[in-house]
Amino acid sequence: MPSLKTLTGIAEEEIELLEAAGYLETAHLQKVDAGTLLEELEKANEVLDIVETLPSQRKVESWIRKANTKGKGSGSRKASGAEPKADTKKVKTSAPKGKAELSEPEISSEEKSEEGVSAAEAEKEEAGVMNELEESSLVVEEEVTKPSEPQWVNHEAVEEVREMIERSPLAIPLPVAQLAQQGIAPSAIAVAPVLNRAAGDLEIRATAARSYRSEPAKPRAAASPRSSRRTADAPPEKRGIDVSRVRSMEEADESEVAQPLPRGQVDERVKLLTTARESTNKGKKRDSRRFIRGVLHDRPILVWMGSVIVLLLVTDIPLALISAVLLMISSQNSEAMAWVPQWLLVFPLILPVLGLLYLTVAIRVKCRVCGQRLFVPRHCLKHVKAHHVPGLGHMIPTAIQIILFCWFHCIFCGTAVRIKE
Repeated sequence: MPSLKTLTGIAEEEIELLEAAGYLETAHLQKVDAGTLLEELEKANEVLDIVETLPSQRKVESWIRKANTKGKGSGSRKASGAEPKADTKKVKTSAPKGKAELSEPEISSEEKSEEGVSAAEAEKEEAGVMNELEESSLVVEEEVTKPSEPQWVNHEAVEEVREMIERSPLAIPLPVAQLAQQGIAPSAIAVAPVLNRAAGDLEIRATAARSYRSEPAKPRAAASPRSSRRTADAPPEKRGIDVSRVRSMEEADESEVAQPLPRGQVDERVKLLTTARESTNKGKKRDSRRFIRGVLHDRPILVWMGSVIVLLLVTDIPLALISAVLLMISSQNSEAMAWVPQWLLVFPLILPVLGLLYLTVAIRVKCRVCGQRLFVPRHCLKHVKAHHVPGLGHMIPTAIQIILFCWFHCIFCGTAVRIKE
């Protein structure tokens, strides 16, 4: 089939736009409407942006007319080539005195109608022949012979090729619109040869890869198209109104008064978190240090045990050092240091145990409000309300306050926290 490049008056960009729209040959333009073709060109150009300005409808109509003319011309040539005798014409020229004479055999009207060549193409050919005759005085012979039909070969009859086709996957042609959306031009796709109608020999790789299966591979069944619909679960049924419990205004008893709901345990729990019980502070003055105040700690036992461990550790450190020194001196001079008792060895021995308890229990004590660790030394600004004794710092007075009065002020935020309900 003649390609689009045989059409006159069409640019390369326009040919590329036609190929992108799916029109690869002149035969594709013969059975299309100008408006439809213009719409497809516009869609293809929106995706690929091939030309700056689209061709006008008049120009598209001229392409279709030229394609129809090409189709009629090729059809008439095939019809004339089917005759048994070859049509031969001779052109003789002699140029005496710089003049040329043209002699042609007469052609019947039936042969002219069979040729079917357009008038425009005939004029171009005649003008070219006249130019050649004026430039030279040679005798030109032109023979038009019948074109030879190609010998079609069916390669699918070969056993090796048939086995290769059975093992090959199924090819599904893609629509032109999908190619245009992906930005792929039809000219960029390689043309596959037709095996059952090939003009000559083809180089085909029919060797198969080694298969370890004992049974021949079964052809894959075509997958059923999946539905894009999603089934949603039925919404839960709404509870209706029990009609039997509905009463009219006359049936309602005016003497019945709705009683308020009793307060639940949640309110009592909230009240207990903020204030202590009345029995806890009974007979105590509000300004007294014995008056338990503040929010309730969520882990009161841990706070009390941590305070005891901190006091024991702080007390045992100096006693362990003094005991260790005295025991070492008495071991060197037993006569002079005979008054040193041997039970002082207890203080150095319990020091590692208290240190381990401090690392596992006391260090976990935190404030109920700010969440800071109470018994971990920190070099920072402490709160004004924090318990403090000059020379002892903040941790030891806070531990003593917790053990004696069951409440304390946080060292960092100053909030009053109690460990007793």
